[in-house]
Amino acid sequence: MSRFGPALGERDFRLWWFGLLGMVVSLQMLEVAIGWEVYAQHRSALDLGWIGLAEFLPMLLFALPAGHLADRFPRRLVFAASLALGAAVGVGLALISASGTVSVWPYLGLAFAAGTSMAFGSPASRAMAPTLVSRDLLASAMTLRSIAAQAGQVIGPALGGGLYGVSPALVYSLAGAVCLLAAGSVL
Repeated sequence: MSRFGPALGERDFRLWWFGLLGMVVSLQMLEVAIGWEVYAQHRSALDLGWIGLAEFLPMLLFALPAGHLADRFPRRLVFAASLALGAAVGVGLALISASGTVSVWPYLGLAFAAGTSMAFGSPASRAMAPTLVSRDLLASAMTLRSIAAQAGQVIGPALGGGLYGVSPALVYSLAGAVCLLAAGSVL
């Protein structure tokens, strides 16, 4: 593991890193699939815009409270709770999609919840990396943190979009499972 980055040689950092990668991949999968499904059902650019706003709004609304929460409570627990919320969103979306619901409101609510998961998970996860490695591994840890975030933002939409052709419920279920695995890794 140390060949890929010396910080990955540290067990706790490695588990956190896989949790971070899992969070970004799974939530990106959810965001792509929600938008695609709503657009496929309604063929409305406005509804797609509402979904995008619902996913973004929590970052704007909860930026300060999420940072405060990450500083006030154990970051590991805040990060794991945000991942649990992401898993619940995945399950909820899978159930809604499988039921054939065409109303945009449940999708908007769950898109907001997915954005909330990312809004609260991001500050907690970003602040954890420096606490998991020694000072001499800090540069490696920060580089690997950036790699996980960027890789997740590429892999998540690609995986979600590819699997969406099979079944939207499959994307949601898989994203929920990845969130649960990531939460287990973080804990």
